[in-house]
Amino acid sequence: MTLRSFLLLFLMSACSAFAAAAELRLSGNESVVSLTKYLESYEDLTATINIETVGGMGGFTPAPLRLLSPGFTASAIWLRLTVVNTTAAPLTRWIAIHSAQLQEVSLFFRQQGRWRRMDAGTTLPFSLRPIAALSAVFPLQLAAGESATVYLRIASSTTIAIDLELWEPLAFREAENFARLFDGFLIGCLILTAIYALLMFFTLRDRAFLPHALGILAFCLHDASSKGYGFMYFWPEATDWTTRSIALFGALGLCGMLLFVRELLLTRTRLPHWDHLLLSLLAAQSVSAAILLLCDNRTWSSLHIVLNFSIVIAIVITVLLAILRRFPASRFYLIAFVIVLIGSLARVLSLFGVIQSELIGNYATPLSVLISNTFLLAAVVDRIMLARKEKLAAQQALLDARAAHEAQLERAVDDRTADLNTALDEARSANQTKSRLLAYVSHDLRTPLATIINTVHRLNLHAGTETLRYQASIEQCAAHQLELIDDLVEYARGELDHLQLSPTPIYLHAWLDDIAQQAELLAEQYGNRFVLELGGMPPIVVLDPKRLRQVLLNLLSNAAKFTANGVIQLRVQAEFMPDNQVALSFVVDDSGPGIPQHDMERIFLPFERRDSDRQGSGLGLCIAQQIVKEMGDKLRVESTLGHGSRFTFRLVVNTAPESEVMQPASTSPTWDAFGAGKTLLVADDNEASRSHLQEILSTADFDVVFATDGEQALRLAIETHFDAILVDQMMPRIGGWELLLTLRRQYPNAIVILCSAIPPQRPAGFPRDIDFNAILLKPVFADQLLLAVRKLLDGISEPSARIPVLSFSIPDELLAPLRTLIAVGSITEIEAWAVRFETDHPEHTDFAFRVREAARRVDLHELAALLNAAALAIAQ
Repeated sequence: MTLRSFLLLFLMSACSAFAAAAELRLSGNESVVSLTKYLESYEDLTATINIETVGGMGGFTPAPLRLLSPGFTASAIWLRLTVVNTTAAPLTRWIAIHSAQLQEVSLFFRQQGRWRRMDAGTTLPFSLRPIAALSAVFPLQLAAGESATVYLRIASSTTIAIDLELWEPLAFREAENFARLFDGFLIGCLILTAIYALLMFFTLRDRAFLPHALGILAFCLHDASSKGYGFMYFWPEATDWTTRSIALFGALGLCGMLLFVRELLLTRTRLPHWDHLLLSLLAAQSVSAAILLLCDNRTWSSLHIVLNFSIVIAIVITVLLAILRRFPASRFYLIAFVIVLIGSLARVLSLFGVIQSELIGNYATPLSVLISNTFLLAAVVDRIMLARKEKLAAQQALLDARAAHEAQLERAVDDRTADLNTALDEARSANQTKSRLLAYVSHDLRTPLATIINTVHRLNLHAGTETLRYQASIEQCAAHQLELIDDLVEYARGELDHLQLSPTPIYLHAWLDDIAQQAELLAEQYGNRFVLELGGMPPIVVLDPKRLRQVLLNLLSNAAKFTANGVIQLRVQAEFMPDNQVALSFVVDDSGPGIPQHDMERIFLPFERRDSDRQGSGLGLCIAQQIVKEMGDKLRVESTLGHGSRFTFRLVVNTAPESEVMQPASTSPTWDAFGAGKTLLVADDNEASRSHLQEILSTADFDVVFATDGEQALRLAIETHFDAILVDQMMPRIGGWELLLTLRRQYPNAIVILCSAIPPQRPAGFPRDIDFNAILLKPVFADQLLLAVRKLLDGISEPSARIPVLSFSIPDELLAPLRTLIAVGSITEIEAWAVRFETDHPEHTDFAFRVREAARRVDLHELAALLNAAALAIAQ
């Protein structure tokens, strides 16, 4: 090329550079016109020039493509457009800038010699836009033949891609509706894909699909925000959030995709080193998103876009590594993420202004994500099919192994059947032998016990009261032994799988008195004293008397066995509760050697004994603990070496009326008809008790008259002569003590016997010289009642029935004189001391009365027991 030709070409280029852009002439038939070739542009590098300055200056040149799509820039882009209405009618057109992310978009035009301005960027609330549209749209009204020049100023911290079009309003709305329909279809498909991923997560329990679903939803929000739907529908007043939400949702979508790949390909275990890189990218993406939320940095926005693209590349490389390692369904993963890579690349090039295409910029990412999910679906199906094949193969292997194992078992069963049959025959024979042995043993045990009971019944005919008490203890022990033999036989037969409780209403005072009698015999074996202390006992409770007797006798037997020349005490306290319930607290104390701390738990184990020199099997406390647990509590122990032991437990039981108590046997074949021709009066408000007493007395041929209360009994006693009167202590209208006082005053020699469910409770101020001829605690046994009545009718003084010894808290210095008198056996002086003591100390009236009654009976044993009880209370 010659120098002349070069200069000519240079001049032509320079002239074209400074040439003005052509004006847009409208004929009225255009629905849409691209304004790119009609625009003149000016780049304000400082972004500070205003319209007055721009409107009066030159420097505008035809807009180059570089300036219309600069990407990220701090400059303000000024555009000038001249439009001429060549028609004879006014025209209305809309100038549309197809980029929903632009922050500052302003239109300037002169009207009546002044500059007018309209704004439509994202820095302005959506409601203030001149036209409600996804992107910035301005109205332009031209009169017939009018020529108008408008200026556009565009500035944004986001990427800038300017695509201006002039629209006829109706055509713009039609095109916008079509775009919205397509966008809705695209986003709807993505949401369906996310729902499918969630279903896969819940059905397959594969946690890889949860971040996948969340990532797709984040991409949907990113796409809606970048196209202006978020600003239009979701947050129209949140101008700053409109820009920041695009970066945030995009970052969340990529994080979800990255987590999905990690879980899907199990990079944590299969590619551990590469997994560290993926985690680093995940952390960097989180930090980058946080910076974009808090800062306004165009440079960092560019770096964030590069980071996003790097994550997509890293995902593709991860899939390539999975293919090299022959991971299942890796080929589908590669196709899916290569498509995402292509879409991301197109989006990045559009953001940086390399590609000037609105369609590519807006739809490259969502379409690539949607298409890639189609291949991911194929990968999931392939993965499921592979898992099903592996499952079927494993099931077949299991079936084969099971068949082989079953064949082996069948052979083993055939080999062992004969041995099992032989063992079964031997076990059956041994069981029959055991049953026969138990029958022989139970028979041999029952026979002497039955003989003992029958002999005691015959001795009752001629025994005194004290002897009768010991004989009753023998009878009770023998009966208890028979019950235990029954338990042994039931257990051996396999009928006693576990401990069975049989609660029944009982007379509590009489039952405790039986326990006390047996406890006294146990205590005397080693020179011990036994004390019973009762507090506020109800007359009748519902419990299992046999099992509770086992517990108390085991505890008292152990206390007597390990205590010598000491004191053994049983304390029972009652605490009344709502709903006819009462809490019974049982305490067994002894003054023995105590239990070492390390043996506290061991003593409740079976066959464990504190002292191998003592008799016993070591089962007593184990049995007692089991029974107490069945009754609803736990047996507790407290002990100090050298200061004895204490066992406690607490039972909540129901109270019951006397009518529900099962009365003992009322017949006694050993008594003759000594009551023939004699009439007795029975005063009791309980029908069952009256019937029971009548049946007993009828065996001795007594005539019995009933009274249901004290008033009726008094009237009958006045009208008719009775050989003896049996009264209850608590009766309506007139009680037993009031009836006794009236009878004694009118008939001093009348025989009055107290039959009560509770020990006698002498009313305050009642005369001490008036008392019942005999006192019997319910339940009344036939031999006990008939013996008492016979002796009283024969004129033999019948001392009161034994009343449980209670503890009395009396200072020792007050008891010193009584101790001396008991030691020398001075009965007369003991009675005188009791009278003085009652006068000087009225708070101890009950103790003085019992001392005086025991002295009248010349019962030194009872006097010693009362003194020991008072001394024990002081010691505690």
